[in-house]
Amino acid sequence: VNGRNTTTYMQRIKLDVDYALHRTLTTDIGILFKTIRAVTNPQPDESR
Repeated sequence: VNGRNTTTYMQRIKLDVDYALHRTLTTDIGILFKTIRAVTNPQPDESR
């Protein structure tokens, strides 16, 4: 959810690996709420 358009491919891979190694229900719920917020209230540079 964070930095989708501002991160490099390698940074995204590192974030994915970190998530896979340290995933928790709390993290998943946080991601869910951030996703809902991003979809319902997009920033000007994120709108399509």
